[in-house]
This record gives sequence, C-alpha cells and structure tokens, in this order.
Amino acid sequence: MLFKFKKRRLIFLIIPAIIFFGIIKSQIDLHTPKDGTYYLVDEDLSTMTASLDTGSWIRIDGSQLTINEDDTENRYHYDAEEEEFEKDGMTYFCLFNEGILTIGTADDNSVETTTYVSPKSSMYSGYEDGTVKISK
Repeated sequence: MLFKFKKRRLIFLIIPAIIFFGIIKSQIDLHTPKDGTYYLVDEDLSTMTASLDTGSWIRIDGSQLTINEDDTENRYHYDAEEEEFEKDGMTYFCLFNEGILTIGTADDNSVETTTYVSPKSSMYSGYEDGTVKISK
C-alpha cells in the first residue's frame, strides 16, 4: 500500500519537472542565435516527401538577410528583434523551430509560407536524403 502511494507522488513530481524543462528549453531557443544558412525545402506532393533544393538558400548574418534564388543574391535588412524583413514592399515574418525556418507573408485573406532548413537541424539529413514525409 505504501509503495503504491509513493508511485502516485512520483507522477506528481514528474509532471512539473517536464513543464520546467519545457520552459527552460523554450527560453534557450529564444536566445539562441539564428545566424546561418538555410536551404529551401522542396515538397513533392506525388510522393508526399520533402527534399532540399541547395540552389536556393537564405543566409542570416546579424541584421542582414541574403536570399539566393536562381543564382541571384539579394540582400535585405533583417530585424532580429521582430524576426522580420521587407522585400518588394511586403513584410515577411520568420519563424524558427530547431533549425527549421519558415518565412511567410500574411494579408487579409491568406497566409503563404516557405520552409527552409539549416544543416544544424536534426532533420537536415532526412531532407538531404529526401525521406521526410509530408502531409497536406
């Protein structure tokens, strides 16, 4: 009887510990530098997989963002505090999640996003091999 009671107490200790570590991880992610190169993710809807297009990339270096598309490099001012930049009169937001960068723009009716992945991401090798499964 005493052992069962201790098990229940242990569960009540584990849950706050998981929450605590989640909060710590999110704070670390907030303060981790976002600088680096991110490669375009190419989604193949016929096979429902995603792979890398290494010819298209984005490089973030402090307050400068460089976009390489079709062998043309364009540089933009990157606001690291707001995690956004302006291109052709439109403001683009940047969302970072464990080495994956999602860039998008929103208007009144829709949101369009494009995904890039960094070699620092744990998913990079899967994208490189073309084995990442997608769902739409």
